[in-house]
Amino acid sequence: MKTHSREMEVQKSGCNAIHQIIIANSEAVCTKFLVQGGVFAVVSAMKNHLPTRSIQRDAISILHHILQATTKRNKRLCILSTNELGAILDAMICHSHCKSIQVAAWDLIEFAIRLEPVVRILSENDLLRSELVELAGGHHPLECAQCVQTVLQLFSF
Repeated sequence: MKTHSREMEVQKSGCNAIHQIIIANSEAVCTKFLVQGGVFAVVSAMKNHLPTRSIQRDAISILHHILQATTKRNKRLCILSTNELGAILDAMICHSHCKSIQVAAWDLIEFAIRLEPVVRILSENDLLRSELVELAGGHHPLECAQCVQTVLQLFSF
């Protein structure tokens, strides 16, 4: 994926394969993926191929699984930085009417906003926070309503 970052089909296949491996394996596999630069590769795919739904959906799910696995042992260890959060919000904006992307992204956000590093990033970054609040105030699937309300309560100041 790193070598052929501009090739959409390579990125689609890579994200799909990684997604299947991550959801079927243990925390150790998630940690190894993280250590070997997998998050960077996935976020690069998201940014380089923003219009491609399958890449966005798989990448968001991968990030969610990695985040859950890494924070299970250490709540202070967080794979999400401004870069990753920005890519997730960009996917949500670009695919605002794609239910599967919206549900996956809000599920990830619902987990992430329980982590102090993510809350700090969103509290300190006006642009990310305002994009998230704007998304929460807009159209979203019914399944996301509880997370959306939590986001609005936390970040609407």
